[in-house]
Amino acid sequence: MEGTIKERLLKRFTGAREKLGPNWKKRVKEANPFYATDIGHVRMGNVAGAVTRPRSAGPDTIEQLVITMEGILKEELAEV
Repeated sequence: MEGTIKERLLKRFTGAREKLGPNWKKRVKEANPFYATDIGHVRMGNVAGAVTRPRSAGPDTIEQLVITMEGILKEELAEV
């Protein structure tokens, strides 16, 4: 594996974001009510910003969002 843990998490994030589509934030909020809160909204923005500014979010914050996003995708595959 290449890259730091953060770089690998950001790669997973961008992949999940692309698969979820343009309404990814709405879908995340529906799947995990934490992200519908002010703090959750800020964390989503920080992770999205970390794609271009890696210091915007730490690995734990990125991982928490990635796990939620990948869970949504996993549920979609199970329904098919």
